[in-house]
Parts: sequence; C-alpha cells; structure tokens
Amino acid sequence: MVALPARPSPSPLDDEDDEDNQKCESCGCGDDADRSLLCDGCDKCYHIYCLPRPLLEVPSPDPNPS
Repeated sequence: MVALPARPSPSPLDDEDDEDNQKCESCGCGDDADRSLLCDGCDKCYHIYCLPRPLLEVPSPDPNPS
C-alpha cells in the first residue's frame, strides 16, 4: 500500500494573497500550489490529493501536446 501525500494544515490567508492562487475545486483551499494541477480543458484547479483518484506527485508536462 502506498501512502498518499499529506494534506497541509489550512493556513489563514488574506484575500489579497489568495487572489494570485486559484482555489482547489474540491477542498476550496488556495494553498499548496506545488501540488496543484490546472486543467487545460476547464481551467479549474485541483490538489493532487483532492482528485477522485489521488496522485502521488504532479505529473511531468507532456513534451508533445496535441
């Protein structure tokens, strides 16, 4: 069994700081940008651990996008 990345503790952010970060559609937090994905199709943001099938790490960019 593989352990999933731990969710970070919510940190109090000012609205001003949160404007630069997109919020995760699943948990609503705008932190942990290093473990967030932005969907190319819908521009929604998700943490890798908030996906219906959580990921262990952010995947590498596709070198040959179609």
